[in-house]
Amino acid sequence: MESKETVDAIGQAWIAFRKGQFDAAGTAFESIVSRQSDSIDAHYGLGLVRRAQGNRGTAVEEFHRCRTLVARAFAENPKSDRMEIMQRMVDQRIAELTPPRS
Repeated sequence: MESKETVDAIGQAWIAFRKGQFDAAGTAFESIVSRQSDSIDAHYGLGLVRRAQGNRGTAVEEFHRCRTLVARAFAENPKSDRMEIMQRMVDQRIAELTPPRS
């Protein structure tokens, strides 16, 4: 469970992201990850920021980190609808950014 401080910081990072302030959003998400490295929401947000900035490789790395955290959380609570949805969302983002193999 994330602290109220972390939840508030994630909310502020999402506000910056929605306003197109990708540098500010990235800095905010990075700050959250540095304090709470298991924050699924911060890793997912950071992946979206990197994608928006055109940093495909970094975005994929961030989504893979997020995917690992989601898989762990889902294993701990297999009835979690939220984690099932997050798993699908992260997999979709990775597939969008990963070139098909020839």
